[in-house]
Amino acid sequence: MKFETLLASNWRDIAYCTALIERMYPNYCLFSELTEQGDAKLLRNGLDTLWASCAGHEQTVDFNKLLEKLEPAMPDTESCDFFGVRPAADACVALTMLFDGCAGNQPLETEAFETLYCSTIMAYLEFAEPDADAEQHALMADAQAYFTELQQRLADITASQKDGVKALKAFAGSIATSNIGIETT
Repeated sequence: MKFETLLASNWRDIAYCTALIERMYPNYCLFSELTEQGDAKLLRNGLDTLWASCAGHEQTVDFNKLLEKLEPAMPDTESCDFFGVRPAADACVALTMLFDGCAGNQPLETEAFETLYCSTIMAYLEFAEPDADAEQHALMADAQAYFTELQQRLADITASQKDGVKALKAFAGSIATSNIGIETT
């Protein structure tokens, strides 16, 4: 399926997944900064391309080419013994999944993004607070509240798709912490 066709019928799903990745992105940035590995700017550009597409900006995007560029930025979880590699890799995997869906290589299933988002939190809690009840933890409650808020905001977009997506991007970018509680700058 061509991206334009997918976008016309699924722009809300693409915007939803982009907003989830927006909250995971600071995890990648911190890992990249601390290890001097990866390319946070590449991920930022990918997110901005997705936001612009959802807002209806006319542009030609080759998501298969973006996937090729993203591959070298993927953190190597096998060669790094620092926990931060996991949430960074998860952010990169999520963006890869979205590019793959936009390229028509796989179905776009928002549930898979929610699952990855929450599994990052679960892994973090297992590492940082092994005795915590992860299902009842504030980070998990925040995730569920975020999912609900995004869905409501997307449902409320009835007039201008461009303005609605711009507002959603601003909302997602304004949250002061990542999905695992890393403060954004």
